[in-house]
Amino acid sequence: MRDLLHDIRRAGRPAGIAIAGVALPWAGLPAAALLLRASPLDALVLAVLLSLLLVPYAAAAVRYVTGQDRPPGGPRTVVLSAVAVYVAALAFGDFLLYLPGVVAVLAVLWLPGRVAWAVVAAVTLAEIPLVAAIDPYYGGSAVIAAASLLVSVLLQLGVLRYVRLERDLRAVRAELSEAAVDLDRMRVARELHDLLGQTLTAITLKTELAIALVDADRRQAAQELRTACAIADEARAEVKDVVRGRRTLDVGAELSSAVSLLELSGASCIVRTCLDEVDAEVGNAVGWIVREAATNIVRHSAATSCVIELEEDAGRVRLLIWNDGVPAGGEPVWGSGLRGLDRRVARMSGTLTVGRNGADGFAVRVDLPADPGLERVAAGDSSSAG
Repeated sequence: MRDLLHDIRRAGRPAGIAIAGVALPWAGLPAAALLLRASPLDALVLAVLLSLLLVPYAAAAVRYVTGQDRPPGGPRTVVLSAVAVYVAALAFGDFLLYLPGVVAVLAVLWLPGRVAWAVVAAVTLAEIPLVAAIDPYYGGSAVIAAASLLVSVLLQLGVLRYVRLERDLRAVRAELSEAAVDLDRMRVARELHDLLGQTLTAITLKTELAIALVDADRRQAAQELRTACAIADEARAEVKDVVRGRRTLDVGAELSSAVSLLELSGASCIVRTCLDEVDAEVGNAVGWIVREAATNIVRHSAATSCVIELEEDAGRVRLLIWNDGVPAGGEPVWGSGLRGLDRRVARMSGTLTVGRNGADGFAVRVDLPADPGLERVAAGDSSSAG
């Protein structure tokens, strides 16, 4: 009994309400009816009997609602319940004709599928001779009683099924909420990495330049420090936008920032663009890629020359970022920045390629659909057709 109460608490309020809604009328109303028609002792005996039958019913219902395995001892429990139910029905009269339905529900909840439904069919058919044995004057209404019994069994099972589905949906909603929070955290972490990588690199370069100039040209050194402070202020505002989910990048601004950063690190930079207008989503993705690639060039290579090409051709936007500072080992290390860019590009049905380009060159290549919306519609149509 203690385990049953624990399981009911685990099942939650909907399961408790459903079980109470079945149990109270089941155990209380027949006892009250018998109290009006017979002795208090008979009513007490019936109430105790029905309450005892309620225990396996509630145990099976809770296990079903909570998705647990069937409890052991199912056949024995169903047989004992059937004996008690039919003895009570024959002993106490016609107002217990509904009671065999409890045996049918127990069979479905406690026994394997085919056996359970065979018991349901047997209980339904047995209702006809039971009605005739209790009151021969019922006649043709015995068939109606059997049909009503079957309907009541299906209704009870339907209520329990509904409660289980409702509980499962609550669990799924909770999991989806947690997943949404985790995805947002991953987005913030990824965008902060991409955003602050270039900003911190620029601040470092400006600060190092100011330190180098502090003895030779204090005025210029102070100007470089003021520029570093301005970059830090911009970064603070950008971080707020990232956290609020409102941060989008402009391709033109990111190209200008990348050129400034690369030239500040000592590399010459050539930019070739053949793109008049770009989709907002594509522009945002290209902006992040330009930012991350420029930061990686400054951090991980000794580049002296860089080329950035951006063009649109045949419905595709292509980006090339090349530099002559091949990193140690010659092949890229896929850190969180590159992995984040690869996921961003893949979500837009694009490709990201990073690696050597010639004997002394290193390149980042990106190929994206010019209109990701049309690309997704086409992909959906092809999958539907397949």
